[in-house]
Amino acid sequence: MRKIALLIGLFLIIGCDQAVTQGAKGSIDWITDLPAAQDLAKYRGNPMFIDFYADWCSWCRRMDTDTYANLKVAELAKKFICVKIDTSKQPDVAKNYKIRGLPTTVFLTSEGKVMDTIAGYLPPEEFLKHMETALKAQ
Repeated sequence: MRKIALLIGLFLIIGCDQAVTQGAKGSIDWITDLPAAQDLAKYRGNPMFIDFYADWCSWCRRMDTDTYANLKVAELAKKFICVKIDTSKQPDVAKNYKIRGLPTTVFLTSEGKVMDTIAGYLPPEEFLKHMETALKAQ
């Protein structure tokens, strides 16, 4: 019975992995379900980063078009579990991470420990430095 439960859990994680938001070349594959992303991070041993945003936030849109669409950022993002949380729709998650402004990016270990928090917009070159630091700290 325990083996069946484990197999079902693995299928759910793998299914979640397949259900990410697939983007074009130079874009990031985002997961919007934080618990599923946390399970996937633990399963794979990958660090995570969470992009906290809102549709009304112009700097959030700029992060999408400038930073997250950058080819180097998108390529390095493949080593992370990338989560996108709309604070208008999931205010409880934002409150849990003490998000005070947008955009905010939180880097976490595969076990969920916060490694770094970036408040505000960062251009691709600066964001890459934070990504590299997070990968080394993992």
